[in-house]
Amino acid sequence: MYRLCRPERLECDWRKLDGMAAFSTGDFTLASAQGATRVRHADVTEDFWKLTGTQPASGRLPRPGERGVVLLSNRFAQRWFSSDPQVVGRSVTINGRPVTIIGVLPRDFRFHFPRSPFEIRTRDVDLYRPLSPSSARSGPIFMLNVVARLRPGATLERARAEMETVRARLAQAHPNPFEDRRKLRVVPLQEQLIGNARLALVIMLAAVVCVLLIACGNAANLLLARASARHREMAIRVAIGAGRGRVLRQLLVETLVLAAIGTAAGLAIARLGIEMILRIHPEAVPR
Repeated sequence: MYRLCRPERLECDWRKLDGMAAFSTGDFTLASAQGATRVRHADVTEDFWKLTGTQPASGRLPRPGERGVVLLSNRFAQRWFSSDPQVVGRSVTINGRPVTIIGVLPRDFRFHFPRSPFEIRTRDVDLYRPLSPSSARSGPIFMLNVVARLRPGATLERARAEMETVRARLAQAHPNPFEDRRKLRVVPLQEQLIGNARLALVIMLAAVVCVLLIACGNAANLLLARASARHREMAIRVAIGAGRGRVLRQLLVETLVLAAIGTAAGLAIARLGIEMILRIHPEAVPR
């Protein structure tokens, strides 16, 4: 869900709510001894780590109020720092400002952030920074994303009603001309990530299943026709001492080889097809 916030109101407005974390994503240039590279970052509040239940594989999490520190994703640490065990504690510069690497996240941690309106394709986050009013972007207002976890037994409709009540109270306490133009939206994270592509992908999956069934039927007919033509061969094998089990094993191995070749060809064509779709229309297939 989204909300237009003033930087100085970030903590007082949102930290009264349990199980919520704010974040903002973007790109900047990171410079280190290895050189300079463009990275995708996520600025997150300290509640983000409680919400995801994540602990770094090495190093530590940011302390409350700590600034000038970053956490690296495991993939970025492998790609840029070659999994150097001494990377924790190293100093790098971000857009010309020095920061300290305090930790590397686990290999299996990968939070799916919604794509920014300015991004053509969603990319993995390379590093994380603490988010606070002092680290927020300059200006009177800015866009914040907020992620929350529903309590057991809670419904989405009830959460929407409660958040709308909170929004109305905040609007009265902090008058803002933008409040009437922008409403608070509470949507499932999966819906935010996938958007309206779900129906098209389901239809495409159903079409592929139908084509696969037709192909399997045709392949079965071809194998039956081939088996009829090999009747004499099978009779000779049985006559010279081959048992029924051995003949069945031979036919099974031949069928598995054909299936493996067909599977490999299908996966290769599918990969090429996805790459072609992404080149023609990058937003067609989310994630």
